[in-house]
Amino acid sequence: MLTKSNITGNRNTSWIPDFGASFHVFAKPQNIKQHSHFDGLDEIFIGNSEGLSIFYVGFSSFVSPHDSHITFKLHNLLHVPSITKNVLSVSQFATNNFLFYQFHLDVCCIKSQGTNKVLLQGFVGADGLYSFHNLNFQDNSFVLLSSSKSFSGSATHSSL
Repeated sequence: MLTKSNITGNRNTSWIPDFGASFHVFAKPQNIKQHSHFDGLDEIFIGNSEGLSIFYVGFSSFVSPHDSHITFKLHNLLHVPSITKNVLSVSQFATNNFLFYQFHLDVCCIKSQGTNKVLLQGFVGADGLYSFHNLNFQDNSFVLLSSSKSFSGSATHSSL
């Protein structure tokens, strides 16, 4: 079980749920399973209106720390090396994995819509943000897809 005492808080292992994010955003290329170069002109815009370049778009997955038979999928995963916090799109994650969120004073739980079982749990950090830590990404060797696909979609606006 994850407790506050065993959270590392490393910027590259923590994932922040964001209601305003249209896509998942991450800094470390090891977090992506399959990807293609991002050829679009869109950027990620953060709270201070700064635009950050997108390098790749792809897919990844990780196993639930509460049930090793459950694998979460992350579609529309954008690699943005200069992002300081990994962002988990609340709507994308819930829709793609048939989940719902419960936010409490200092804990955030992600539960199965089918069973109501807790599958992922995060905590509020010193920065006041809910975050999920030490996610075990599966076989994420940095594999470049042979076709150079252009990503079609509008820029993600994040509050981070």
